[in-house]
Order: sequence, then structure tokens, then C-alpha cells
Amino acid sequence: SVEENTAGRELDAGSQSVAAEGLLLAGMTFGEQAYIDQAMVLIDEFNQRLDSNFWSFNGGAVDSLIHGGQVRSLGHGHAIVANLLAWKLNGDDRYRECAQRFARFLLAMCYACHNSSRDPDFDFRGWCNGSNGGRDQIAEFPPWETTNGLLCMVALMDEVELESGFHDVLWYFARTGLAQFPAARTFKRVYDQNGDIRYEPRETMGSETDFYDNNPYLAYENPRDQTLMVAYQGADCLLGELVYGGGLVRAEDERVNVVVPGAAIMDRELMQTRKTIVWNPLQEDIATSLTATWTDGETSVEDVVVPARQATTVHLPK
Repeated sequence: SVEENTAGRELDAGSQSVAAEGLLLAGMTFGEQAYIDQAMVLIDEFNQRLDSNFWSFNGGAVDSLIHGGQVRSLGHGHAIVANLLAWKLNGDDRYRECAQRFARFLLAMCYACHNSSRDPDFDFRGWCNGSNGGRDQIAEFPPWETTNGLLCMVALMDEVELESGFHDVLWYFARTGLAQFPAARTFKRVYDQNGDIRYEPRETMGSETDFYDNNPYLAYENPRDQTLMVAYQGADCLLGELVYGGGLVRAEDERVNVVVPGAAIMDRELMQTRKTIVWNPLQEDIATSLTATWTDGETSVEDVVVPARQATTVHLPK
């Protein structure tokens, strides 16, 4: 709030980044300059952390023993978008540069492209190391937080050319992280009033059965924890399907990754044209075709040669 500008913040930098993004969107939508002014105060505050405690971007209270002072992909992700909006609003390149720096921190600290685990249930290729919120995991791999941070990063890709590591993460996640829905979960982790844990079969809990049978696109915050269940986590996975899961544009050769950056912000121009970034992870060129699917059910196809390990932009008109 404005009242906190000369005092200590109640919420940490991650929460401030989400608030700043919302204030900018509201200010631009409704013409409220006061919203924009306060958003810029917040952005200028948390941008200073890029050269100090850059890791402290969780989504909670400043002094929280559970959430305070931790890394969280959600916080860094929305710091990207807030800076991106600020740059588009005022044209100051410092905000674009900060958005790119936040993206690099996000990639370096939170995302893992590969590990050598032989346990298929703990193979976190394309997953994200999030904060553990005080529970008993060293690090979580929640599908919502993973794709949410990536969607913020993809919004930046529409404006800035990012390094190859970003494209590698998207390549992995598009193949390993878009189907994290709980239909296959057979047990629910339950805490009793004393904080002790027990596991209940899913079919014995009427609320669980009704909730998931009627709402298939919902995700657990953590597929191994199975404690929390909310709709937005599934919604972000569906948005990810449009952005980098082939929902709008698909490559015939599945080794090629396709990203539609405008889908991350639901750009209505995608109704008529598709700006598409293609990525070839190999050391040799790949010839393939791209198929765009339009809202009326029609498709259009374009043949392309995707160079080795070089992001290439292709425009697909309707």
C-alpha cells in the first residue's frame, strides 16, 4: 500500500512483484495513474535486490519463518512481467534489462533440465525447485509453480532474445511437465489436528472423488505431497499446452520445440497470426513442417528448416 512506502513492507519482494504487475495492468486498463505510480514504486524497490539479496523472492510475509527469505520461481517470474510491462509503458530500457536479469536468475536458481535418478517418480527433468513452505521436502517440484514461472519467462521471449538454456528448459518441460493432473493419485495426504500425517485412499473421501471427477483439469500443488488442490494450478498447465505444448502450433518432427510467446499473455492477435519461436536441440539442422490450428478448425502448414541450437522466429498467418 501507499502507506507502507515510508515504512517496512509487510509482504516480501515476491508478493510485491505480483502486486506491481496487477497494479500496472489495472492502471493501464482503467486509466488510473495512481495505480501505475504505486506499481513503479514497488518495481524500483525490488529491482534493487538484483544487486543485493536477489534470491529472496518468495510469496509471503517478510518475517515469515516458513516463507521468508526463500527462492521461489513465482516471485522471480512475476518480477519479469512487472518489469516488462513497465518497459512497454515508459520505454525506459532499464526495466527491460531488469526483466532479462530476473529471467537469468530464475533459470539459474530454479530450473533443472536433467538428473540421473533411476526412480521414474522422481525424475524432475523440466521441473522447478520451489520453496518448501515449511513442509518436509527439501525442494518441491509443483507443476503449477514450474509452468507459471516459465509462462512469465515466455512473455519476455516475445520481446528479448534469450540464451539457449531457456530453450532447453522449455524443450524438456513441454515433454515432461504438461500432464501433471491428479487422476492417477490413489491416496490423499491428510493432517490431523495434532499435525500428524496419515494417508487415506482417495475413493474413501467423498469430497476428493466429487472434486476431481467433476473437475479433471485441477492439479495438486505438489504431486508428491498431495496436500493442496486448487483450480489455477491446472489452468496454468492448460495455458502451457497452448504456449509450448502444441495446442496452437505443432512441429511434425517432435524433436523440434515450438513456443507461441503471445499465448502466455493471451494476445488476441493470435486469432489471425501466430508468431512462433522454434528450437532445435541437436547439433544439426532439422527440416520439418509447422501446423497451426485455428479457432474455426482449419489448419495451415509451413515448411521450415530449423538451424541447430539457434532460436528461429516464424510467422504463420491464417
